[in-house]
Amino acid sequence: MYKMVHLELTNYCNFNCPFCPIEGMERKQGYMSLENALNAIEQISRDNISSNITYHLMGEPLLHPHFEKIVAAAHNGGLSNHLVTNGSLLATDRFLRSCQYLDWLSISLRVEDQSKFSKVTSAITYETYLSQIKSFLDQLENWPNLKVRIKIFQEPNLQYAMRALGLDCPDNTQIQLKKDHFLRSNLCVIFDPLLDWKGNTNKFPSRWFGNCREFNSFFAVLVDGTVTTCCWDHKGGNSIGNAFQGDSLMDILNSSKAKAFLRSFEKHRVPTETCAICLARPTFFRSIAYQTLCILNLR
Repeated sequence: MYKMVHLELTNYCNFNCPFCPIEGMERKQGYMSLENALNAIEQISRDNISSNITYHLMGEPLLHPHFEKIVAAAHNGGLSNHLVTNGSLLATDRFLRSCQYLDWLSISLRVEDQSKFSKVTSAITYETYLSQIKSFLDQLENWPNLKVRIKIFQEPNLQYAMRALGLDCPDNTQIQLKKDHFLRSNLCVIFDPLLDWKGNTNKFPSRWFGNCREFNSFFAVLVDGTVTTCCWDHKGGNSIGNAFQGDSLMDILNSSKAKAFLRSFEKHRVPTETCAICLARPTFFRSIAYQTLCILNLR
């Protein structure tokens, strides 16, 4: 059983975050049909593929017109629903009706002031954005089974955002990166280092040797049905099949292509160019050093 299946309901987004590669995305944009989404959920539940679904990869899931029906079907099928959102649509009736079916909500709060926010979207102001999130957090007691995680970059003005949300913010000496800081039993904040999903920093791919166990625990179904081995694979370069073109998810996950991918990493060999780029390092020396450590199984 996989720990998590990532379901990309749409690759449209109402934000243009500086770290995200969506602006240069070459895949056709669209929405996963309700029929295809429900079929994928049925297979995940029926075939015991995973007990958890995360609505995440590219795009903003709450833009999907049938979001409520989709999470309701997963909930009724005994699956745990995890939503990753930019938080801009938390005041909509569609979202609020859906909260009864959600188990985890991750709010990606990735900008720290109005000047940066205005480059992400011109639809609302930063103050309005934070106010909508705070309004939702103030109602959180209405959904006692829903846990919320706010993901925020460690930037100089993060205290402003935390105060605007009515939350206590630890000072910089107390912040531990990538660790949940629980503020209530059902609310935590996690501080992340700045993310470079576009790959602007790590210029030297690790093309020969590497280690990654992502596909041992996770996989993703993209909006067009492409099944990929990694939730970071925004291009679909690690495709091992298509769940909307006749093959079942179980057939794809047990295919020779999927097994060859796993065997490659078992031998510390990088199976695809997508993986080589993902495992890239900022200098040639660091790439060689990383690959050497992987051969020795030290990374």
